[in-house]
Amino acid sequence: MRAVTSAQLNGVWAAVPTPWVADYKLDVAVLEENIPRYQTCGVPGVYTTDSDGEFYAIELDEFRQLARVFGRAMEKTHMDAAMGVTWCNTRGIIDRIKISLDAGIPNVHVGFPFWMPLAKPDVPRFFEDLATAVPQSRWIHYRTGRGHIVPSGIEYAHYHRTYPEQLVGTKLGTTDFVDLVEVTAHSPGLAHFAFELTVVMAALAGARGNYSYWVNTLPKWTLETWDFVGKDAGRR
Repeated sequence: MRAVTSAQLNGVWAAVPTPWVADYKLDVAVLEENIPRYQTCGVPGVYTTDSDGEFYAIELDEFRQLARVFGRAMEKTHMDAAMGVTWCNTRGIIDRIKISLDAGIPNVHVGFPFWMPLAKPDVPRFFEDLATAVPQSRWIHYRTGRGHIVPSGIEYAHYHRTYPEQLVGTKLGTTDFVDLVEVTAHSPGLAHFAFELTVVMAALAGARGNYSYWVNTLPKWTLETWDFVGKDAGRR
């Protein structure tokens, strides 16, 4: 599967739920059955293991199994793929990126460690650690208050200049329109994505796509909504 660039990252990406059986093991058959459905609907990309995929409850061995199954299923499609790799420390994030890469998925949603917060001066070191350990990965930064530090658009522009190949986009977990405008205006080289509650105003502010859970139950509506607001904002 390809490592996406900022220019290639757009449209509605589906958040595939992580299916479990009664004894808390991964339901491989259900996951493999669900992936082709997204392609049938016309979804350009699928990702797993953000908060909708219960990343915080999946230990490393389970994550490895999920990555293998997800990677195999996605290889049979023409869709792009990404995995969420956020963890409570940098070492755990790097371990998950390596597993994602081994499964053929270079694109990762990465948030800052979420339990013991980074000090703001440690943020450059965090990105440098990722770039050194897994330079072939492509990062979509999960910009959420749960990561304690919320970068500005100016800061994203700086990190994009520093890591032009690795940092390709963001997932903007904000409902503040002024905040959305600030980020998209000051770092236009990144592919900024919104979510359902902000998709219209984010598109008008310059967002490139929608990381969507609703597409699982309302695929036609979700895709048509993005096509309409994206086209209205001067993009398809």
